[in-house]
Amino acid sequence: MFTVVLGLAVAIAMFWTEDPAELSRVWSTARNDYLLAGVILVVITLIINTVRWYTLLRQLGYDAGFVDVFCQVSGPFVVSSLTPGRAGEVFKLYAAKRISCIDVSHSSAALLIERACDLSVMTSFILLGLVTGLESQLGDYASAAYATVAFTMTVIAVIVLSVRHPGVLAMVVRVLELGGRIGLPGCERGAKKIDECAPAFHSVAGRINLPLILGLTACVWVLDAARMWVLFKALDVNVHLVTIGFVYCLSLLLGIVSYVPGGLGVTEGSMVMLFGLFGVPGMQAKIAVLIERVFSFWLALFVGSMALSYKADVLLFDLSSGELPDLSDAETATCPADEDDEP
Repeated sequence: MFTVVLGLAVAIAMFWTEDPAELSRVWSTARNDYLLAGVILVVITLIINTVRWYTLLRQLGYDAGFVDVFCQVSGPFVVSSLTPGRAGEVFKLYAAKRISCIDVSHSSAALLIERACDLSVMTSFILLGLVTGLESQLGDYASAAYATVAFTMTVIAVIVLSVRHPGVLAMVVRVLELGGRIGLPGCERGAKKIDECAPAFHSVAGRINLPLILGLTACVWVLDAARMWVLFKALDVNVHLVTIGFVYCLSLLLGIVSYVPGGLGVTEGSMVMLFGLFGVPGMQAKIAVLIERVFSFWLALFVGSMALSYKADVLLFDLSSGELPDLSDAETATCPADEDDEP
């Protein structure tokens, strides 16, 4: 209920100062074929997100059904949308264990790789969009800026694709230990947990086709940007796809770090402000952002709620019996795919 009220408040605040007649006129010009294309892109994005998690689990030797995997992907979005921070990530591990009996040491490693791919693609979009947006101001330095971004993107890709190497994880542990020594909260415990899970992580990472997962991740974020591009086209506004990717990724990151449930208010406000800086008319920007959030947030929230209802008998079993959810039993250092290779 709080999320619904907050969402309505955000929508009202966005259009409070706008002329109702002008709002009606702009809305009436929206092309229904482009709006339908936006809905189709939402469905395709949900499917590719499911395919990515399904592929990760299959590569680890888990024979999870596609519908079960879809519930593990869409259900946690509801938890993330209703709670501060990213509580849905923990719930995803719980859902994977309850629905498909995925060992949490494996699902957590797979989730870490998935998020590393997400972050690398988002960072690349932000860097590329920033340089593209400032190209006129950079003048003769534009070529050098593009070369720097290309080099940075390459370094990011190499780091992500090299995550299976023991030295990479060891470097992360050392950095966290250094953070703990200088007093940064959570670093010391994080280093200890990562060090303890290193055998299971390497077992998982060694089985994952990282270029494939990174490619699927890039498809997800390109489709997100394409959906926003389609919505602007519906309102007869031309915005560069790279610019949309920059605004979309940066706004989502700001919404995540704000700790507001679903990033409501922060994400929408950031999008409208940033699109305004790139010359998008305020009315069209607000309408496009509102439709986009209806598609990517509220529609996904509805689908996730249906997925949780479908698997409620499994997910609520521990709670209905009065037992605390158990995520730690039967954890091993090798995934099922490793056991299949044993003579």
